[in-house]
Amino acid sequence: MTTVYIPPSANYTQSTACLADHINDLESLAPDALKIVTGDFNKCDPKIALHGYHQQVTCPTRQSKTIDLFFTNTKDSQTHTCQPLGPLGRSDHDLIYMRPKYKPLVHREPPTRKTCMAWTADAWDNLRASFDCTDWTIFTATVNNIHELADTVCSYINFCVDTVVPKKTIRVYFKFNNKPWVTKEIKDVLNRKKLAYKNNNRDEKISVQKELKSVIRKGKDDYRKKMENYFKYNNMKDVWKGMSLMSGRTRKKDHDLLNCTRQYANDLNNFYARFDCHDLTTEREKSFQGLKVRKAIEKGGMQISHEAVQKTLKKSKPNKAPGPDGITPNVLKYCADQLYEILTIVFNMSLSTCQVPSVWKTSKIVPVPKKE
Repeated sequence: MTTVYIPPSANYTQSTACLADHINDLESLAPDALKIVTGDFNKCDPKIALHGYHQQVTCPTRQSKTIDLFFTNTKDSQTHTCQPLGPLGRSDHDLIYMRPKYKPLVHREPPTRKTCMAWTADAWDNLRASFDCTDWTIFTATVNNIHELADTVCSYINFCVDTVVPKKTIRVYFKFNNKPWVTKEIKDVLNRKKLAYKNNNRDEKISVQKELKSVIRKGKDDYRKKMENYFKYNNMKDVWKGMSLMSGRTRKKDHDLLNCTRQYANDLNNFYARFDCHDLTTEREKSFQGLKVRKAIEKGGMQISHEAVQKTLKKSKPNKAPGPDGITPNVLKYCADQLYEILTIVFNMSLSTCQVPSVWKTSKIVPVPKKE
């Protein structure tokens, strides 16, 4: 915000040039920021220096004249509403209250409601108990087809998860509303502060305010240590992610698919379908010979042990997204002791029949065009 005062005895040409240089410096320093210019210009014409700025005061301030100037650089010519408040003391013109029309993005975008699983300790215990009570021999005794067996096992696991694990509905606000150091603990204290102000509880407001200062200081310190550890262990991906979040760097605009030509769509389709245009029989034969697994598979000598499957399941990363089969990695990790036996049977049947279950071969490929 720039406040200007040009005395009546000033050189208006030099004053206009000085104001124009100052505005140019501000535009170069922060081209996307909101800029407000107000003050007493006297007989100087501010429109010469403020090219592209708009006057926001639309009501008369002295009798029938508008002598108060309030300029902004926004594209919308009316970003503020002006309300006369009457003269101050013996002043000859009215005070003006400028109310911005701008609404923060968090207010313009209402929160969305999402349904998710409530993974509590009781939910995990109930899910493990349901798998412990399952007689897995029913699946292997009635199914001889590897594709049907894998599909049945995956569907049953998802059925148990949907039946046992409770669901909860949460509200998701605009993702850039909070600072990166704001934690769940800080949000809880903030909600208590709002409630104290709503109930006009003076003692509660004082105690919550002290607690809020403490948790904010702790949250900032923890976030600082977290960023320092990223640098210490050379985790450049998370370092750049944190720096982008703190600096307010936004992602590039989405590619405009509506303006793509037919040739562009055909080229994109041919690129992702290129594997179907070539005969990979020779390459596949070379791979079998190089690995020397065909004879071992035909003789039934290649088997996967229960211990190997159990150990691998416990190494699953729980934060990863599920595949097309719908089984989340956290279920495989935390229920590895209950699922490793039936999964070992499926893996060994796949090796013995030289077939991969169709449910595990299904994948989702989302092409993301990038500008050159």
